Amino acid sequence: MVSQRFIRSIVYVSVSMLAVLAGIFMVSTLTKTWDVLHFNPFALLSMAAIISNVVLLVLINRQKRKAPETFWFSLFLLEIIYWATCEMMQRLSSTPEAAISWYSISSPGWVLLGVTYWIYTLQVTDNMRFIRTLPGILAVIAAPLSFLLLALKTPWLINYDIQSVIANPWGFYSAYGPLFNYFLIWLEVFFIASLIMMFRRYRSTEDPRVKRQALTTSIALAIPLAVGSFTDGIFPAFDINVIPLAVTLTSIQAAITGYAIIKYHIFTFNTKMVASNILAGMNEVVLILNRNHRIEYINERTSNILGYPMSTLLGAKIETLFTDDRQMKDFKNIALSPSADTKFQNTNVDIKTVTGGHKSMLASSAQVVDPDTGEPAYILVMTDLSQVQRVVLENKNLADTKLAMINALEDARLLEEELKNEKANVEKKVVERTHQLAEEQARLNASINSLQVGFMIINGQKKLQSINAASYAILETKPSKSFDFAEVASRLSTTIDLESQIQQVVITKKPVTLKDLMWRGKYLRIFISPVITEKKEVIGTVILLQDITEEKILQRSREEFFSIASHELRTPLTAIRGNTSMLQGYFGEILEKNPDMKEMINDIHGSSVRLITIVNDFLDATRLEQGGMKFTDVDVDTGKLAAIVIQDLQSVAQEKNIYIKNEIGSRM
Repeated sequence: MVSQRFIRSIVYVSVSMLAVLAGIFMVSTLTKTWDVLHFNPFALLSMAAIISNVVLLVLINRQKRKAPETFWFSLFLLEIIYWATCEMMQRLSSTPEAAISWYSISSPGWVLLGVTYWIYTLQVTDNMRFIRTLPGILAVIAAPLSFLLLALKTPWLINYDIQSVIANPWGFYSAYGPLFNYFLIWLEVFFIASLIMMFRRYRSTEDPRVKRQALTTSIALAIPLAVGSFTDGIFPAFDINVIPLAVTLTSIQAAITGYAIIKYHIFTFNTKMVASNILAGMNEVVLILNRNHRIEYINERTSNILGYPMSTLLGAKIETLFTDDRQMKDFKNIALSPSADTKFQNTNVDIKTVTGGHKSMLASSAQVVDPDTGEPAYILVMTDLSQVQRVVLENKNLADTKLAMINALEDARLLEEELKNEKANVEKKVVERTHQLAEEQARLNASINSLQVGFMIINGQKKLQSINAASYAILETKPSKSFDFAEVASRLSTTIDLESQIQQVVITKKPVTLKDLMWRGKYLRIFISPVITEKKEVIGTVILLQDITEEKILQRSREEFFSIASHELRTPLTAIRGNTSMLQGYFGEILEKNPDMKEMINDIHGSSVRLITIVNDFLDATRLEQGGMKFTDVDVDTGKLAAIVIQDLQSVAQEKNIYIKNEIGSRM
């Protein structure tokens, strides 16, 4: 941004150069044409304009407390005085040559009028930001200088040919050039824009004095603009000969403006303007309300935080920012109560944003009285609790600082000192809170980085807010500030659509676990969980990445071990079962004579059969996990199956005095 001091420096240099150039022209012309002057009564009209505008210039600059816009209006008056002086000398000239010589040097007066008055209007309406950029400066300098050079050096705006001079009772005048109509449109645009901005100021403010200032200033400009546009521009462009009255009518403008200076104190230093310039740089939302609770002022930070354009809020009632009527009523009773015992009030409010959402704000308000009109007003400072809630709640000194600032508005002489104190206190608190936040952030980062599992936080706009070292290792990349969510999704795109999974989590508000994902030769397990506020709003997601490759290897090793062990166990068990079967078959008669031996052989045979079944079950489980099991549907006799189970459990049941009875029967 380009500062206002830089703009003024450019203007001072430009005016100085033009003044020196005009002085050289005037001295040269005066020495050549002094002997060809004669009295013309129409010159008295120009002289009246000179005198009235000089008086107004002196009156403005004799103000004890001059307003910032004084400079631009004074420059505007100097241009009128210069133009009127050239017109007076032109009307006093008795020859066309002398008149045209004065006419040819008058262009610095009338070419620059529109731009100068427009900048003055921007200053009055607090819209100087429009020309504080380099393109803005070029826009208001390049075009005026171009037209000025055309007027001084070429016949495209004014034809200075003696043959085209028109003799009138009010003096000799040259014909207009082919580009004059374009210049006239350009000039009128600036004046009309100035009137529109003054009218908006008149409509948006509730301050009666400001209304009268805007109204009188607009009337003072409209009179010479309306009449002069026709007499000095439109009529001559259509070859209609009338006396030029634009300069003459500036006398009326000077009279109206002088009346407004005395009656309504325009061009006087206003503590409200100082306050607005200071408050504009604050990071909080700052509103000034009139006695009817309409918004008279907002700072630029308000638009950044809430999203509203300034034009939308100016003149609107404070109710515009509230969604809850009951909260609005409570807010008025607390913060805007004229009968409050203390000047300073604090309360928490929910403010509506331009998108329809809301922000929790800490509102601090104070009632002040306009020293000029005696009317009450309210200053409202709102801090976004989502960013600095802890600072606002713990910092009781902040309220004292704001109170000191508001009290300082009643006395402009103490304003600078109070603001310095406030700045020092706020900077101290910011340093302290920043240090605390840095410590908390460091502890949080240390905890996250100590995790062996990949940890990432994604906000609602799918921006990567936090990522630990384990995530970089799992994703096989190096830590980088430019590493973002898009790169995470891109790296995992061969395995999963991470964006779709996150969208599903946000919609369902339920976590999702993705198991056994094969990625670049290793297995991953991904857990995605939504981050939900107390108001059930999803503000982001947490992603956990776990490399389960070793776990898979161990699991596979275990399965292989069981498979091998089962095969190794089945061989001796099969031999035991075969031998016991042979004993039962070949030595049945001997075993019949020895019941105890027969029972032992039967138990050994039955146990070997059960062990072989268990081993087969292990092998079946391994095949089932590996997907190698084929199923065949067959009928099963549940009664026999129950009998077998009861027989296996009978000995254990007898030890515990439990009776087991099979009532299923045969189902085949």
